[in-house]
Amino acid sequence: MIRRRFVIEVTVLVLLLAAGLAWAAGSSIFATDPVTGTHASVSATTPVGTEPGLYVRVVSTPSGSSGGTSSNFGTGGFPSSGTAIGVKDQLGQMASATVDNSGNLFVNCANCSGSGVSATDEASFTAGNSVVATGGGVYNDAIVGLLQGQQGGFRLTPNRAIHTNLRNQAGTELGTTSNPLQVTGANGSFPVSGTVSVNALPTGSNTIGAVTQASGPWTANVTQFGSSNVATGTGASGAGIPRVTVSNDSVVGIASNSVVNVFQFGSNPVVTGTGTSGSGIPRVTVSSDSSLAANQSINLAQVAGGTTGTSGTGIQKVGVVGNAGVALDAASGTSVPANAVQIAGMGSTFVRVPVVCDSFTPISATANTQIITGATGRQTYICAMNIVVGSATITNVALVEGTGTTCATNTAGIAGGTTSPTGWSFAANGGLAQGSGFGAIMRTATTGDNVCLLISATTLTNQVSGHISWTQQ
Repeated sequence: MIRRRFVIEVTVLVLLLAAGLAWAAGSSIFATDPVTGTHASVSATTPVGTEPGLYVRVVSTPSGSSGGTSSNFGTGGFPSSGTAIGVKDQLGQMASATVDNSGNLFVNCANCSGSGVSATDEASFTAGNSVVATGGGVYNDAIVGLLQGQQGGFRLTPNRAIHTNLRNQAGTELGTTSNPLQVTGANGSFPVSGTVSVNALPTGSNTIGAVTQASGPWTANVTQFGSSNVATGTGASGAGIPRVTVSNDSVVGIASNSVVNVFQFGSNPVVTGTGTSGSGIPRVTVSSDSSLAANQSINLAQVAGGTTGTSGTGIQKVGVVGNAGVALDAASGTSVPANAVQIAGMGSTFVRVPVVCDSFTPISATANTQIITGATGRQTYICAMNIVVGSATITNVALVEGTGTTCATNTAGIAGGTTSPTGWSFAANGGLAQGSGFGAIMRTATTGDNVCLLISATTLTNQVSGHISWTQQ
């Protein structure tokens, strides 16, 4: 129940006319006290209240009649019958008005908002004409919160807006770090146009869906790498400088006339200056059309991967090869090289190489004897020979070739005929010396033949002595 006091200016004359009665001395207006149940009188000049649609019941005693409906103020009960002043209820009937001990009229207001303004639900609104009931609150950020079961006014912001605290159905506050406000657009996306700025994403995993740019290429100004400001220009690697991996099928180009400072070769620091080869020293291939500067000195340590040799300090040993690509020289006592450079002379038809004899056989005989054993497939060349006979008057000596121990088979003459009488004929203590050891002076006609001396003299025991140098080819 809302208690409300209506002050009504009552003019007795108006009330009498409204009741169809004449005012008589002693007539009074009563209102019932709800606490004590007694009624109090209201004089003709006492302000009781006015309100459209409310009527004050007037209790009076008509002039000239007895009994009446008057009662002493503050005593007795409210008259149960008679002429009265009251209020009209919703049924159109008169009802008594009730006051408290201070004479304030009790009113149970079913539709009022301080000004009595109200409207029907979904009623139309006309700006400037429709009357609305206003409400208010308090702006005080330090106000003490309410306890359970207490009522209070709205809390306002400095801009007179209602201070709102979002909570879910369970009463948990939303928009906090532990309970962020989740916002979802239509079909799970928000169409965005214009410039969008994202200050920071929450800690942890964040999923950003597909982003489509309306037109043109994407542009971005990268200012940081790894939370460090981007470093530009040349310099050493460090914070803010991204690591770049070049694919093995990519070609990294360097601008024309760019200067590149190479610090490593094969993951080893570059070695500069003169010295031996090793880590950090790149292998260089010199093109075939390149040449050294004039008078440029070099230390030639290898040729074709082989270590060079010297015949003395500062003297390079040179190996000469022929057209076949093999060595032309060889050490003494070794096999003759296949393409050796040889001293030759012009023969009757072809160039001939002089024979060098390297085999030497002494001669000491008194009868026929074999002095050189033949070699299969080879002829025997004689480069020098000397013979001296004993004291016999005449000694015949023949140099022959053939097979058998004394060339008795297939005998052929080398110097003279095939018998001693057809050979050399020496007087006592005579002899001969032929050849220098370089170049052949005679040879066998048949390969593989032995070489023999056939001796005959008046004294068969005459001594024949000497020496022969030979070779077989």
